[in-house]
Amino acid sequence: MISWQGLQERLFEVPLGAGNYGALQVSDSRLYYLERARGENVKAELKSIAIDNKELKPELFAGELQEYALSGDRKKIYFRKFKEKDSGNMFIVDAAKNAPSDTSKSLVRIADWSIVLHPKEEWQQIFQDAWRMHRDYLFDAKMRGADWPPSRASTQACWSASATARN
Repeated sequence: MISWQGLQERLFEVPLGAGNYGALQVSDSRLYYLERARGENVKAELKSIAIDNKELKPELFAGELQEYALSGDRKKIYFRKFKEKDSGNMFIVDAAKNAPSDTSKSLVRIADWSIVLHPKEEWQQIFQDAWRMHRDYLFDAKMRGADWPPSRASTQACWSASATARN
């Protein structure tokens, strides 16, 4: 909810020229944003500006990025470097003026990850989510007064059979 009262005093104009900016996020002390050149598959630069009403000079946090995100507590930054042939290296660093010069200790080693999947349970969750969406938001005048629980049971039986056949 937006509190309109006193909004003028809370707004802050970022002193940047025209450009291709995106993914603006703010920590306790800095504004972070991606700046990209125009075109396809261009590398982005993550820049930051101190929020202190003093010298508002953009600082390069990290270059050649595909994406970034600020953590929920706004103390860490995840970023993924640009790479032509694969997904690129991922890093998690402190949210500061610049990324550390040595990011080797901040590398997220996804090669070490092990992910256990349970397709049957996942299919059931997908069914439940889709069922709720259709039940709650689909409107069809012919469906008024439909007996939903038996309809769900018969549909889920077919769904379960198809999920088992795919495993």
